Amino acid sequence: DSLSFMKKDGVPMEVDLSTKRIDLRDESFYQSIFRDLTEQRKLEKKIRESKRNLEAIFDGIRDQLSLQAPDYRILRVNRAVVENYQTTFEKLLNQKCYEAYFQRSQPCERCPVSVTIETKQPATSIMKSLEGNTTLQVFSYPILDEKGNVLSAIEYMKDITEEQRL
Repeated sequence: DSLSFMKKDGVPMEVDLSTKRIDLRDESFYQSIFRDLTEQRKLEKKIRESKRNLEAIFDGIRDQLSLQAPDYRILRVNRAVVENYQTTFEKLLNQKCYEAYFQRSQPCERCPVSVTIETKQPATSIMKSLEGNTTLQVFSYPILDEKGNVLSAIEYMKDITEEQRL
């Protein structure tokens, strides 16, 4: 069980309590072990705060951002993607990006995510929507593990339709 205590100096302390009954011949004893969780709880709180901050930054970016697995499955999208495609986070997750964004059955030609997965380097490309009324500049950036393998890719899509018209 988890308990909260107050130290003599007035500082709160979180502990994990384990109690075990020990029977020896005709006598029984209880062994109680207190493990101080104060630092662990502080670290957990910092992790939660960091996660909330990163999510706020990710969703605060008004251009479209998504995180994709090497097999093109969408792992995470920001609010701009959801609004642009008029859908929900849940409907986009685990779909292939080329299916969800471009209604294709295979990766797009000159797909920067493909280049990033193959080369482990950032890449960029300009793509037109199927209707041809929107032009996107698509950037991709690798996220590598400690051995240099591609874990995922960040895809950043910026609508440059107006710039292209000018």
